[in-house]
Amino acid sequence: MIKKILIKSLIFIFLLNNIALGDQKIFFINLDFILNNSKEGKIILKDLKNINDEYLSKISSLENEIKKENNEIQKIKNIISNEELN
Repeated sequence: MIKKILIKSLIFIFLLNNIALGDQKIFFINLDFILNNSKEGKIILKDLKNINDEYLSKISSLENEIKKENNEIQKIKNIISNEELN
């Protein structure tokens, strides 16, 4: 008897809780739309693009320097190996 009352009361509490949670509304915010179409978002995207371009150019110049140094090392390596062979 006590078990049935306990089970019924637990079921009632869970159902009441679910009904209360069912009234909540869920919203979706499309941040891509906001960034792409708002004035501030466009400014932020422009600034980020400029920063990205600066870093890409720095990386590109460093990559070219490394390639030049690597070529010089290969030339020196070839000269040294040729001298050692003689």
